[in-house]
Amino acid sequence: MIFINAIKENKNFITLLKAFSRVQAEFKNWNIHVIGKVEKRTPYQIELFKFIEENNLVTRVIWEGIKDDVFNEYATSHIHVLASLSEGCPTCILEAMSLGLPSIGFDDCPGTNELIKHNANGLLAKSDDRVAGLEVSLRRLMDSPSLCEYLGKQALLDSVNFDPQHTYNNWEQLFYDAATYKTNPDRLFQEQYSIDPEKAMHAKRMIKKLMQNYKVITNVK
Repeated sequence: MIFINAIKENKNFITLLKAFSRVQAEFKNWNIHVIGKVEKRTPYQIELFKFIEENNLVTRVIWEGIKDDVFNEYATSHIHVLASLSEGCPTCILEAMSLGLPSIGFDDCPGTNELIKHNANGLLAKSDDRVAGLEVSLRRLMDSPSLCEYLGKQALLDSVNFDPQHTYNNWEQLFYDAATYKTNPDRLFQEQYSIDPEKAMHAKRMIKKLMQNYKVITNVK
């Protein structure tokens, strides 16, 4: 399996290590290949290497370092894991999807839970007990090549929605739509108000405050 940027604390690699340590004896042919910088500077990074040594994972965790061709690493993997506590739009999941590789993430992680569709193109592990939840998801995929293949095929199909040309067209349309509000800004407020009056009023107050601050700043000599 492949894991990206493990030494960043928010990536929560320690949880994967703990989950993997529970299944390593059962799945002797599986290893974790880590892509990214390797350092032992912070307490968190030191904790990672200490756990690996104390739980006999030294030969099961392969530190690949920084790779110029990360797509080749995805292509030679069977599972991609992202144990992050929070994300924006995680590129690593999109990269994995584009190569038909199923991903495992947590069900409460923003960004991750928007890209991974549970039991459709990947698995979302339960977050109430992260180690146990991830262990369950790992077992399911490590023990079932057919499930990996099924989820990977759907991941590849879903990745088309994030194709650059498709995305660029969406951005272009967004800019065109936004430009239509230029001559009638009240139209946007009315549309927002019809959906959520409270949020619309809050946004209007914020815009008013921002414009007042802008005028103060631009008048300063």
